Amino acid sequence: MACPEWEISRSKRTRKPVLRPRHSVSTLTNRFLAEFCHRYGIGVPTRLARGATVPTRRLQDINDQPVDVPAATGRTHLQFRRFAACPICHLHLRSFANRHQEVADSGITEVVFFHSAADALRGYQSLLPFAVIADPDRVQYREFGVEKSLGAITHPRALWAAVRGSAAMLHRNDPERAGVGFGDGTTHLGLPADFLLDADGTVAAVHYGRHADDQWSVDQLIDINRSLGGKGTQ
Repeated sequence: MACPEWEISRSKRTRKPVLRPRHSVSTLTNRFLAEFCHRYGIGVPTRLARGATVPTRRLQDINDQPVDVPAATGRTHLQFRRFAACPICHLHLRSFANRHQEVADSGITEVVFFHSAADALRGYQSLLPFAVIADPDRVQYREFGVEKSLGAITHPRALWAAVRGSAAMLHRNDPERAGVGFGDGTTHLGLPADFLLDADGTVAAVHYGRHADDQWSVDQLIDINRSLGGKGTQ
């Protein structure tokens, strides 16, 4: 005899009847959160799957320059980062800046989003050779289904990456880097996400991070792009 979420089974050790949850704790937690959000009208971002299509849009970067998403040719890699002072983001983006030409030669246009205001991101102007877009109202984050989670900062890998990123930021000597890491009071619970878009807006590949240091590396991005057939639709 079983109730909706519980069932009776026998203990492997004693063979006595034991009341156990029918579903895992994570499944029950997700069901509870979904019901809570539905009951109180709290929106839950809808994730995009491979093959979905996103409308073409023209946005402005932190230099007030127009940015077409996706780019008209090749493929566009959208990186949804966290807040301006995020040491993990800083370390990760430096790796992309150092290999920017290699990424560009693969036919990939880089576009990076932060959920911080443009003023908090000014220090990135001299550091990054690709577009950085401020989205403090998280408009694009919601449209692409990029979420927040306590797990963003509690995962061991994220904690170690934060330590390494903080050390790198503390040892910068270039005065042009002033402003990188400027605190802006936004949430630290944001999760990263990566999207590789064809020129027609089709999602060719996607990755939603489970914690703050869960994102595509440069090598992974290039390998994924190559596996999809080079430079994408024209």
